Amino acid sequence: MTFECESPGGGMLPRIMLIEDETDLLEYYAEGIRSHGFEDIVAFSDTSNIVDRIVAEYTRAAIIVTDYYVLPRSPGRFLPELRQRGLNIPSILLSSRIDAEQLNSLVPQCSYFGFFSKGDRPQVLVRNLSQHLMDIVPNAMEAWIHYRLLCEARAFVCDLPQKKLEIARRLLQFEEVKTIAGDETLSKTAIYDFKDTIMRFVLQENQMGRYNALIAAIDEKPTLKT
Repeated sequence: MTFECESPGGGMLPRIMLIEDETDLLEYYAEGIRSHGFEDIVAFSDTSNIVDRIVAEYTRAAIIVTDYYVLPRSPGRFLPELRQRGLNIPSILLSSRIDAEQLNSLVPQCSYFGFFSKGDRPQVLVRNLSQHLMDIVPNAMEAWIHYRLLCEARAFVCDLPQKKLEIARRLLQFEEVKTIAGDETLSKTAIYDFKDTIMRFVLQENQMGRYNALIAAIDEKPTLKT
């Protein structure tokens, strides 16, 4: 089940994607987080098809807050898949019994931004969690910008044949046009024209971000998923 909490929008604060399969806790956390200013909350009471559902809801900056033992898929399974899709959404784990080994194995595979014990009193947990959410707002904004640039770069390369992808990669690595033209048996004019097309994409606001996003999109093209 997915439901949107009241007063969607949330001003300038990120959307909170709240995942908890105990409905009473889900509603309590949502109300508590909202009372601290995070009005845009999308809550999930199960994790069936959770990756596709999160992708669909990732239409603005967001933070994931999830119970560690939520069913049927734990964050140990779905958070790494989100990263593979290019969604580095800051994620916070809630649990009363996760051990250090489990946590340490997950951290390198996702955008981990903290753990809160459900053994604390609920009001204490919500207060501390809400403060931490406020602290990582800049991280959520940065991740969202990165994802939007990646989506633009994916759209740019999606129809390019493999040969042009390789040429694009070489141009982005600053190889000389003359060398590429000789290797690919193409005219220098054709390579320069393609280079101009690439530069029109890159030379906009956030040039370094666009450059990195384009490299990432080219590298993932054989298995591209959005």
